[in-house]
Amino acid sequence: MKAVLQTVFTKWALKRFADRNWTIRDTERDETVGVVSERAGFRDFKSLPTEVLAARRLTREHALEEFARPEAVLWHEKAVVVEPRQQGTLPSPMMTEIFRLNIDPWLAHTDDPNRTVTFADPDEAVVCSVTARRVYNINVVYRLRHANKQPAWNRIRVVVSRKGIERIDPIA
Repeated sequence: MKAVLQTVFTKWALKRFADRNWTIRDTERDETVGVVSERAGFRDFKSLPTEVLAARRLTREHALEEFARPEAVLWHEKAVVVEPRQQGTLPSPMMTEIFRLNIDPWLAHTDDPNRTVTFADPDEAVVCSVTARRVYNINVVYRLRHANKQPAWNRIRVVVSRKGIERIDPIA
């Protein structure tokens, strides 16, 4: 009974309370510039918006591809509310949004960083083997929303190996 109540309360609290809240301060002028609220957690595919799933499926070649390998969805949401400036004051300082995700704990559990790939070369009519770095794809689907406007979802693919980020590919 206790576990059931904890689960119900946790689901209720996750929908209503942010994981982190903080205030953006302009130390030069000693005033508050804005407030940030942030939450993150793993979600089921069923609970994702249809636009996110559509952006994620852009490069899917076959309908069964979605069920072929296990994937986890990390949902991150951040709201930044900037205070309006008073008439006659200097404009607000510039702000840059940087999203960081530490993938080291996941990379520590990856397979051997190198693998042997065997392939046939039709031009030379030979079978070749080559050692290649094992990489993993992290699909990032995101949007930057201003006020009540609903912009399109964008997608990038972050290709990582045990040594870190190999490259970032934009997906159109």
